[in-house]
Amino acid sequence: MTQTAQSMTREDVHAIDAFMLGVLFICALVARVVSAHFLPFPALDDPAFYLKVAENLAQGRGLVIDAIWNYQTVFPAIEHPSNEHWMPLPSLVMAPFFALFGSSYALGQTIGAFFGALIVPITWFTCERALPVLGRWRGATFFTCLLVSFNPLLVYQSVTVDSAVYFTVFCSLAILLASQSERSLALSGVVGVLIGLAYLSRTEGLILLGVALFWTWRHYEGAVRWRHGAAILAGALMLMAPWFARNALTFGTPFPSSTLILALIPDYPTLFHYGRPSFWEGLPPLDLGKLLMLRLEGIGHNVQVLLVQTLFPVIPLVLGGLGPLWRTPVTSLGLLVGAALFLVSALLFPVATIFGMFYHSVGAVTPVLTMLAVVGLLRFGRFIGERLFEDSQFMPLLLSAATFFLVLVQVALAMSTAAQVHLQWADDFAVAARVLKEENAAVVMTTQPNSLHYATNLPAVMLPVSDPLETALEVARKYGATHIVGFGSFGRYPEAIEQGANSGLKPVYASERVWVYKVP
Repeated sequence: MTQTAQSMTREDVHAIDAFMLGVLFICALVARVVSAHFLPFPALDDPAFYLKVAENLAQGRGLVIDAIWNYQTVFPAIEHPSNEHWMPLPSLVMAPFFALFGSSYALGQTIGAFFGALIVPITWFTCERALPVLGRWRGATFFTCLLVSFNPLLVYQSVTVDSAVYFTVFCSLAILLASQSERSLALSGVVGVLIGLAYLSRTEGLILLGVALFWTWRHYEGAVRWRHGAAILAGALMLMAPWFARNALTFGTPFPSSTLILALIPDYPTLFHYGRPSFWEGLPPLDLGKLLMLRLEGIGHNVQVLLVQTLFPVIPLVLGGLGPLWRTPVTSLGLLVGAALFLVSALLFPVATIFGMFYHSVGAVTPVLTMLAVVGLLRFGRFIGERLFEDSQFMPLLLSAATFFLVLVQVALAMSTAAQVHLQWADDFAVAARVLKEENAAVVMTTQPNSLHYATNLPAVMLPVSDPLETALEVARKYGATHIVGFGSFGRYPEAIEQGANSGLKPVYASERVWVYKVP
C-alpha cells in the first residue's frame, strides 16, 4: 500500500507539473499573440526579407528575392538567389504555412508566437536540471518560467517575424541537452542537429558549435570524448554542409559574403558601399585607436542589452544565484555560451553588434540568466527578511510579487512604445507606396529595400549610402531604378541629393520622414 501510495503521489506530482507547464505555455502564447496585434508592420529590414523569401518559396520560385540589400555580392539583376547575408530557416519554417493558408504578416507572427512560447518548457526543464541542488525547486521554477513568459525582449522578438526567436529556441534547447553529461551518442547527435538548426537561423550557431565541442572535450575523456564530439559535429554538418555547398556554388563562398566585411568596416554605412574591389582598395588605413573604441563601444552596447533589455530590473541578482548553481552543468554551459556570444560579437564584429547582433542572440541564454536571477532574488529576500523581520518567508514572496509586477509594467510599456514605432513605420511605407503608385514606379532605390519591396511588391535596390551621388545614380541606371526613396537620414543621404543641384533628380515628395526623387 505504501509503495502504491508513493507511486500515486509521484503520478499526481507529475500531473500537477504538466498542468502548471501547460498554463505557463498558454500564458506565454497569449502574451505573444496579444502583442502581435499591436505591431501592424514588420520591423526593419530583415523581417520583411524573411517574409518575401517565404512567399517566393510558397509560390514555387525557390530561394530568391527581388531586392538587393548590399553590394558585397554584385548581382547582374535585381531578382537573385536569396540569403547571401541572412539565414534561411525563418523563411523555410513559414513557407509551408504560406502555401497552405496564403502568405501574410499575421500568419508569420502567429508562427513566431508559437515558437516563442516553446521557451517556457525549455526553461522549465533547464530549472529541473539545476535547481534540485537547492532542495525544493518547483516554486522557483514556476516563477522563472513566469518571468520568461512575459519577458519583453522575448515577447517582442517572437512576433516580429525575426530570426531571433528560432535561434533562441534551438540554441537554448541545445544547451539543455548538451549539458547532460550522461547523454548517449544519439543524444549528442541530436544536440548537433539543434546546433545546425540554430546556425540556419543565425550565423551565431557557429559560436554555439565551438562551445559545444569545447564542452564535450572538457567533460569526457579518451575515446568517449572523440565519439561524442564526432556525433555533435556530424549532426551539425548534416544541416550545415548542404547550406555551405549551396552558398559556395551560388555566391562563391560557403559563409555569408559580408562576414569578413563586418569584421573590418569602421561604420555601418560602409557595408552598403557599391563595388567590392574598390571597397578593399578604399579601406582607410588601420586606426588602432578607432578599432579599440569600436570594440569598447560593442562591449558597452552588449552590457546595455543585458542590463536593460534582457532582464531588467533583476539582472544584477544573477550574481546572487551563481554561488549555489554555477557548478551545475546546464548553468555553467549556458554561461559559457552567453560569454562566447557576448565577446565574439563585441570583439570580432563590433559594428554588427552595435546594430543588433548580440541583441538578436541573447535570448538563447535568457532561461539560465532568469533562473539565476530568481535564485538570487529569493536568497536576497531571505537574507533581508531574517535580519529585519526575523521571517525568511515573507520577503521573498513580496520581492517576487514586486518583480513580476515590474515585469508586467515593463512589457506593457515596451509594447506600447513598440506599437507606436511600428504604426509609424506602417504610415511611412504606406505614404511611400502611395506616391510610387501615383508615379507608376517600376524599380526603386531606397534606404530600406526589403521593407519597401514588402510594402509595394516593387523590385528594390539599396541606396549606396556611403558613396557619392554619382555612384548612386550609376547603380540606379544599372538596375533600372525609376525613383529613389528614403526614410529619414542615413549615411550621406538625403543631404547628398540636396547638394547635387545638377544631378537631374526631380523631387516628388518630401516630409520629415519620407522623401522621394524621380531618376532622370
